[in-house]
Amino acid sequence: MSDRRICEYCRSELPPDATYCPHCGAEPVRPAPVTPTPVTPVPVTPPPVTPTTSPQATQQEIVPAPAVGAGLTSQTLSITAFVLALVGLAVIITFIPALIVGIIALKKEPKGKVFAWIAIGISGGIMLIVVILAITTLIQIIAAPKPWY
Repeated sequence: MSDRRICEYCRSELPPDATYCPHCGAEPVRPAPVTPTPVTPVPVTPPPVTPTTSPQATQQEIVPAPAVGAGLTSQTLSITAFVLALVGLAVIITFIPALIVGIIALKKEPKGKVFAWIAIGISGGIMLIVVILAITTLIQIIAAPKPWY
């Protein structure tokens, strides 16, 4: 059995201990086949379909589609988190997805971690400000003098 492994999405060669592709970020990876399958020539014109032709003769091999999000690299996720964090400065609620996407980017390949850390920092700062404002508001509501009447 061969130790050579190839990414099923971008077809680049992988290190033996890789759990994801360092080129496209896809996971999981499978070992490359030991022997290549022979390629049969395809006729230029398809044979005419007659009522006696079986359905198995006209079927083609079905190739599985890549997994959703398999092409997203950590750099793409980091930049997305950074942009969401910047938008979060104006629209407060977007700091939550920025925080989530930044953490996902940090769990992937180490390339592009700077933007992820900046996004997490901005999102964490916004979250801290929101919590401080909420606590301050609660204290003011509780400590407000009650009317006499």
